[in-house]
Amino acid sequence: MKQIIIALVLITFIPTIGMTDVTTDDPVHKLLTIEPEVPDCEVYAYNAGKLIPRLYQDGQNDSIHIVLDFWGERCCNNATIIELQILLAIDEGEFQESDYVDLLKEIVNASPSSYGYFPMYNWRIRGYKEEYKLCLDFKLTLALEMVESTDSGTVEHLVARYLAGEKEGLLRRLREPVFDNTILRSLYDESIKKIMTEHPRSNGGHYWLTSGVWIPTGKASELIGPMVQIGGSAGVRNSWWQYDFTFLFRFLNSKEKFMVAHKGDLVESSTYMGTYTAIEVGFEFIRANRHQSSLFVGLGIDALNSHDDQGDNQEAMNAFARTVGLRYRFLYDKTATRFIGLEGRYSFVEYYTHGGADLSGNSFSINLTWGFTGNKSRVRQLSRLSYYE
Repeated sequence: MKQIIIALVLITFIPTIGMTDVTTDDPVHKLLTIEPEVPDCEVYAYNAGKLIPRLYQDGQNDSIHIVLDFWGERCCNNATIIELQILLAIDEGEFQESDYVDLLKEIVNASPSSYGYFPMYNWRIRGYKEEYKLCLDFKLTLALEMVESTDSGTVEHLVARYLAGEKEGLLRRLREPVFDNTILRSLYDESIKKIMTEHPRSNGGHYWLTSGVWIPTGKASELIGPMVQIGGSAGVRNSWWQYDFTFLFRFLNSKEKFMVAHKGDLVESSTYMGTYTAIEVGFEFIRANRHQSSLFVGLGIDALNSHDDQGDNQEAMNAFARTVGLRYRFLYDKTATRFIGLEGRYSFVEYYTHGGADLSGNSFSINLTWGFTGNKSRVRQLSRLSYYE
């Protein structure tokens, strides 16, 4: 107790008395420089890395287990220790899937760009210090030996390949019939099912480009005639419903010249341009494999813009548009997200020329479409599991 009090006093007054008053024989100095009796895990790792390869070469696997147990008890079973134990179990024919479920989950859930670290095994200690290099080198050598010595149709072989650093192609092999009754395959199937449940294909976004022909009816068909139409749509999907913003652009000269009121005068126009801007809501009533069909309605503005041959006397004729239509899509890529399709739409419009030509009549159009639809998060996660390969 007396020494402790002296130590506290010295700590308080050292700034005033100076460090020169403390000698190596001073009892306080001895108290403050006692080395803690804690395991030096880097030292263990370094020496294990030198010892274990020699023991393995001499066939002393039991001694290796003693070394690993000693190391693990004092330094927490880090990933290097766990991986060496797994590889030794494979080498000794003692590997059981049920003993290493955490590892199997990591194999299923690790992305191709990962490095095989196991979070539950405190992986951060691995590979960051030079002292671990010998153990890591031996682990890699042992893993490669197990790859060569195990049957390619076994879980042990896949585990060895994974621990050897190979990521590409492992999950794709799990769909082979030879793995049907394994724990690893069941974990893989559970992951696929979970992703599909949490990220349904029917939820997400979609967008597409379209091109086709726009054809007016009634009096407008006699003067304006058919026009080339291009545009696009973008929106979201929620189960069977679709919500989209659509913009279409029409151009080419009109079929005939027509009169338009401009600043109180009637002027002759022979050039025509039009736009369609609307909010549309659709319902997907057919969804079978790679085929989708939906009905939709829309509300928006259909605008005609005319001017004379010199580009002067521009006049806009806007009409409120109510649209109904039908879409068909064929999903052609392996992820079932890219599509080509056909779209038909009919719009109820009434153009006003303010005393000019009679452009009464509605319109319909037929368009080819190309675009994307789906849940990008679903695609990304299933791709990580090699589901589409």
